[in-house]
Amino acid sequence: MTDLSKVGAFAIDRGRDHSAYALRPRPSLGNEIFAAFIRDTRKLDLQPRQRFSFYPAFPFCVVNWIFDGAAYEVAGCDADVDLGTVQPLPKVYFCGPRTKPAILWNPGKTVVLSVGFYPHAIAALTHSDVAELVDVTAPASAILGKDIAAICASVAKAADPEVAFALLQDELVQRATMSPPISLPGEADRVRAWEPAIALEAAGPPGTRSKRQIERRIKQWTGHARRGLAMYLRAEQFFEQALLAGSQEPPWSGLPMTCDFRISRT
Repeated sequence: MTDLSKVGAFAIDRGRDHSAYALRPRPSLGNEIFAAFIRDTRKLDLQPRQRFSFYPAFPFCVVNWIFDGAAYEVAGCDADVDLGTVQPLPKVYFCGPRTKPAILWNPGKTVVLSVGFYPHAIAALTHSDVAELVDVTAPASAILGKDIAAICASVAKAADPEVAFALLQDELVQRATMSPPISLPGEADRVRAWEPAIALEAAGPPGTRSKRQIERRIKQWTGHARRGLAMYLRAEQFFEQALLAGSQEPPWSGLPMTCDFRISRT
C-alpha cells in the first residue's frame, strides 16, 4: 500500500488542503492498526459541493469517532442533499470491509477520527467471523462487544482526535486479544505484506490443511477470498505508481501491466 508519507508529500505538491492527515500507530500495535486518519474542516469555508468525502472499496475495518459536526452516507454527490431521507451516522461507528465505494456528506464543519484496523485484529477483538461484517456500517457498540465499546465511548470524550488516538492505543496495548499470530514488517511495506502473511498463517505447516480449509480461514479472518485481497493490493500499487508520476501524466497504458492486472480474452 502507498507509503503515507509519500501521499502527504504529493498532496502538498498538488496544492490540496491540509484538513486531512494520517497518523501512524505505535510499533507495538503495528500488526493490528495500520493507520489513523483525521479530518478537521473547522478552519475551512467549504461550499456544499466541497463537503463530500469519497471512500473507495477497502479490505480493512474502520472505527470512526465524530467529535464535531455530523456525517451522512448518501447515494450520490448532488449538492442539494436531502437529509430528510437519511439518518446521520452514529457518533462512534464501525465500518467493515467494503466491496464498493461510499460517499459521505457533512452539513457543516466537522472533526472525525478514523482508525483503520487489519480485519484479523477485529476478528481477535470480537471473536467473530469477519465475513459477516463485510459492507456493514453500524454503531461500534453493536459490533465490538461491551468491553471494546466502553473503550470507544471513553475515547470519544477526549479533548481532540490526536489525544483520542493516544488513549485508544493505551487501552489496546494492554489486551492480549490484540496479538494475533500474524507477523508483518514495519513501516511502509507493512500493509502490502499483509495479504501474503495472512495466507501463510492460514496455511499452517506444510501439508496440514487443504486448499479449501486455507481459503475458509482467510475469509473468516478478512471477509474476502485471497483472490479478492490480491485485487485490492494491485489497485493500491496502481495508485502508488500514478502518484509517483508527480505532476506528469501517468503512463496509463502501461500501469495495468506493471501492477499485474490480467486482461482476459474471450
